[in-house]
Amino acid sequence: MFDAWKRLSAKGCANLVSERRRNHMSLVSWSTGLSTGVPMIDEHHARLIGLINRLHSAMKIGTSKSDIPWMLDELVDYTRYGFSEEEKLMAAHDYPRLVEHCEQHQQFAARLGDFQSALAAGDLGLPLKVLTFLREWLLTHIRRDDRAFGPYVTSGR
Repeated sequence: MFDAWKRLSAKGCANLVSERRRNHMSLVSWSTGLSTGVPMIDEHHARLIGLINRLHSAMKIGTSKSDIPWMLDELVDYTRYGFSEEEKLMAAHDYPRLVEHCEQHQQFAARLGDFQSALAAGDLGLPLKVLTFLREWLLTHIRRDDRAFGPYVTSGR
């Protein structure tokens, strides 16, 4: 009880309520279990998670439908940038699974493009499909594929 009182005193009730709402609305949470051990890649992943969570929050609170396409566009643009930087780093370290990794990135980007087209065509069921796909693909990809690359960078290969 004393800890809760200290937090309340330090942050104020309104800030605690706001913090709880933000945390509750997260679709994906960053954790050390997602860390690749490569700060640049981890920063890109954290940013992508932030963009996914912003899109999720916007959909959940009923943000104007006109805002969703530009949020998805921003997510697509940042994904392309992050993938490009990740692939450059993999090439610089002669990562043996680079080609396979690039193909995964291309498939993901193509799927996002399909979502953008469907959204432009007025697919009303799209938001849930997009969010489910983004969450599952990103978490699986980071845990299975990106984390396998981390040792190549950290060991100086």
